[in-house]
Amino acid sequence: MPDEQFSAPIRLELPFALERTTVNAYLFLEPEPILVDTGDLADATWQALEVGLAQHGLAVGDLRKVIISHTHIDHFGQAARLAETSDAHFYVIDAGFNWLTRFTEHWQMRYDYYRTVFLPATGMPAGEQQKVLFFSNRVLDIYRGVPATRVTALHPGEHLELGPYIWEVLHLPGHASTQTCFYQPATRQLLASDMLLRRTP
Repeated sequence: MPDEQFSAPIRLELPFALERTTVNAYLFLEPEPILVDTGDLADATWQALEVGLAQHGLAVGDLRKVIISHTHIDHFGQAARLAETSDAHFYVIDAGFNWLTRFTEHWQMRYDYYRTVFLPATGMPAGEQQKVLFFSNRVLDIYRGVPATRVTALHPGEHLELGPYIWEVLHLPGHASTQTCFYQPATRQLLASDMLLRRTP
């Protein structure tokens, strides 16, 4: 049985205004300041992150590693801003490397596919299709990727040192094609991100 006194990551609850909810980021203090997920790109989210870090004596510039669980904007939206304001290195599953480093190009391909193939095939009313496309176009205007020189691709089965433990990288597509979870077998901890939701897109 796992030790009941095991060390757990620190949960940082960050606002996600688009859906009027919150998302979780996780902070590890050892062996160096490591953040799992960044939250959405919004001033309120940035401020919440700064407050959460400050409660543990840290500032954004102290982060050394940022790990992205999957490439949805509520989980990596602030990555480019973090890259600009810290020396942190970024990690994402290999399937998400191009999404993180060439975001604009990949989102444009997604937008074009939705506009020409996917949305027309759904039978959705034209007005509703336009709402989806409007949002997608706004994403192109706002979000940016991280320079490839600052990003390392993770591979399934790889291991990471997070806190005092070694965690296994699990690529579990479903909620997202890049969905990644992190499992610590000795303490039976799982950083599931959006893999476990009551309702998933």
